[in-house]
Amino acid sequence: MTTVDETVRRSREALAGTWTVDAAHSLVAFSVVHMTIARVTGRFEVLDGEVEVTLSGASVHVRVATGSVSSGHPKRDELIRSADFLDTERFPELEFTASCDGFSARDWMLPGSLTIRGVTRPIELAVRTGGVVDHRGATRAGFSARTSLDRREFGLRFDGLLAGGGAVVSNLVDIVIEAELVRAWPTSKGHRMHSRSLVTSLAGGDYQDVEYTEEERRNIDLVLKFRSVSLEERAQFLKPGATVNRVGMASLAELSGLGMGGYRKDSLPDRHDVIEDIVAKADRVWAVWSLTATHAGELYGFPATGNKIDITEMAIWRFEDGLVAEHWYFADDFALLRQLGALPEFTDYAELTRGRWRTAE
Repeated sequence: MTTVDETVRRSREALAGTWTVDAAHSLVAFSVVHMTIARVTGRFEVLDGEVEVTLSGASVHVRVATGSVSSGHPKRDELIRSADFLDTERFPELEFTASCDGFSARDWMLPGSLTIRGVTRPIELAVRTGGVVDHRGATRAGFSARTSLDRREFGLRFDGLLAGGGAVVSNLVDIVIEAELVRAWPTSKGHRMHSRSLVTSLAGGDYQDVEYTEEERRNIDLVLKFRSVSLEERAQFLKPGATVNRVGMASLAELSGLGMGGYRKDSLPDRHDVIEDIVAKADRVWAVWSLTATHAGELYGFPATGNKIDITEMAIWRFEDGLVAEHWYFADDFALLRQLGALPEFTDYAELTRGRWRTAE
């Protein structure tokens, strides 16, 4: 029979390591009582953070862009951003930091510090561990958390009153957090690879427990920086005369006349990439990432559909003298075409192999 202590130990072993918040699959939401009779809710659209887990405890650092608040009503959002509440012009971020000496396999309390409008106060989150899964070569962990706070303690002192008595907005604010974390990948700190996926298999060799050379760590850092800037800014990382090779949908860039990979800034305005695997060997780096976005503008010649895009992409970079000399890009073209509405949706893949979609001879 597995004891409680054994279950906790296994949970901590599974979670041990460095994690980053996957904002596309995470939520920071709040709710207040409006006019004493009903609840109004809102959320923050932009956040990031890191979580470090060891066998003895955990540390958390999360940042939320206050200007990204969304309550479903533009006028109310303006009020929340104003000096009466978050004062986003002066305080563009709220921040949560925490550390604990231990946690359970399921439900536990996380004491920490929350900073809003430059005011830091202690809070405690009631946390539930959702579990750990491996998907598309990435290890993901899920957590849910709840807490409540008095907004006045953070300088949010709006005190509108109803004519008959009672507050327009309650002082008590309930916070709900749904966090999906992705295990962080190697950086110049020299983390080791801990999984084997599509990209590690294509790169060849056994990447289990491999230490990178200084050159390989530097090349990984360059790729992460390269992918963190806009398309226009990437030129600084390219060697003069660098060649780019695109496969599949990306080759439609020429036909669409859009250039820059076949899309403009407004094609996927809320694009969010999460690197799920990255490895280096000698002068080359391989990476695979998930891309989520809304198709809001022309993409590869397809007019905006408003559809949600969720695909996998992959790239290879070769470096010379600290700059990209060649790079290759691949994408899940079939999924992209379906999500753009260019291919029919179907669930019976056996029909495809039986020739249903073949051109009649």
